[in-house]
Amino acid sequence: MLYKNLKIPTIYAYSIIESVFMNLVKNWVLNDFKESPDEFAEIVSKIIPKLYLDLIN
Repeated sequence: MLYKNLKIPTIYAYSIIESVFMNLVKNWVLNDFKESPDEFAEIVSKIIPKLYLDLIN
């Protein structure tokens, strides 16, 4: 992954995570909630924790 082991201040890492999350939500809404809330939550739960660990650690 491109972001693996980036040496950036934590505040920017959090901003990246927030942006990814908000864009996921935006795309879900723009696609008329194609996935159920549970399906969408599962998608998010696969992406955000890994992104967090890769950026913060």
